[in-house]
Amino acid sequence: MKGPGNVWRTVWSAAVVANLASVSVVLGQASLAEYETCFDRGNSDMGKLLFACSRVIGDSAQPATIRSEALRIRGQSYSNTRAYDQALSDLTEAIRLNPTGVNAYISRGFAYLRKDDKDRAIIDLRKALSLAPPNFKETDIEEIKKLLKNLGADP
Repeated sequence: MKGPGNVWRTVWSAAVVANLASVSVVLGQASLAEYETCFDRGNSDMGKLLFACSRVIGDSAQPATIRSEALRIRGQSYSNTRAYDQALSDLTEAIRLNPTGVNAYISRGFAYLRKDDKDRAIIDLRKALSLAPPNFKETDIEEIKKLLKNLGADP
C-alpha cells in the first residue's frame, strides 16, 4: 500500500512530465503572433523581428519555403544593421532550403556588395535574374540589371 508521500510523488511526477511535454510543444512551434511579427514588412522593432523570425525558423512543422523566407527576412535585417556575417549565414541557409527563392539571392547579393565582395554579388544577382518568374516585378528586374551594369557585369 502506498503512503501519502508516494502518492504525492506520483502525482507530482505526472504533472512535471505533462508540463515538460507542453513546454516542448510551445518551444517547437511559433505562435501566430510570431509569424505576423516576422512577416510584417512595416515592423520597426528589430529585437521583436529577430526573435519572431528565429521562432519561425525553428518551427520544423513548417515547410522549407516558409522557414526560408523567415531566414531571408532575418538575414536582410542583419545586413541592414551591418552584421554581414550573420546575414550571409542566414541568406545562404535560406537558399539551401529554397534554391529557387529569387529574393534570397537578391538579398544575399546586396549583403555581398556591402561586404565589398563584388564577384559573389554579381553571381547572386545574375542567379536571381535567371530564376525570376515572368510575373516578377519588372522594376526590380530593371534595377538589378542596372546595378549589374554599374558593377561592370553583363546581366
